[in-house]
Amino acid sequence: MWFRNGYTEAMRCVAIVAKPQKEELHQILPELLLWLRAHGYDPVIDDVGGTYTQEARIVPRHELPNENPELVIVLGGDGTLLAAARVFAKSEVPILSVNLGSLGFLTEVRLDELYTHLEGWSKSCCGIEERAMIHCELRRGDELISEHEALNDVVVSKGAIARMGDFRVALDSQLVAAFRSDGVIISTPTGSTAYSLAAN
Repeated sequence: MWFRNGYTEAMRCVAIVAKPQKEELHQILPELLLWLRAHGYDPVIDDVGGTYTQEARIVPRHELPNENPELVIVLGGDGTLLAAARVFAKSEVPILSVNLGSLGFLTEVRLDELYTHLEGWSKSCCGIEERAMIHCELRRGDELISEHEALNDVVVSKGAIARMGDFRVALDSQLVAAFRSDGVIISTPTGSTAYSLAAN
């Protein structure tokens, strides 16, 4: 038995985040749901996944962390993974990302390897790779306008105004650089991989 929030539960929750407009998910999702249930998991899918099948509980994506899943399965490409990482940024839930796109820098698991990885997970014999994330806040004076979490990068740019901006970059309140430019990209090690590859 697994215990969560003081209640005994026979089934462990697994959340599924799906990419929109991927017709193959009409076949992939029902098969995945059958596998999860056969191995004692209670699958819950995001509202995008709910457009492909009605065979599991459907929860809005931003509310999935409230289900306390022990694993998140992302079916899509790097964009879907980045969206899922933002949603689960404040939790410690591992994410298994399955590449359904043409090119995935971050989604390394191929579809034909999905069940091999899930078998390893269910037997607690797979490693977890930890990734750093960035917390970003937009402030005007003392007012917090918005805040975001990012697995890849944070971009500060000029927007629609066609002029350069003045930027100051500091680490722990120590000035690192001051310059004029179109913008600044602050990248995690995860994001820097894509920039390195793009720059050859």
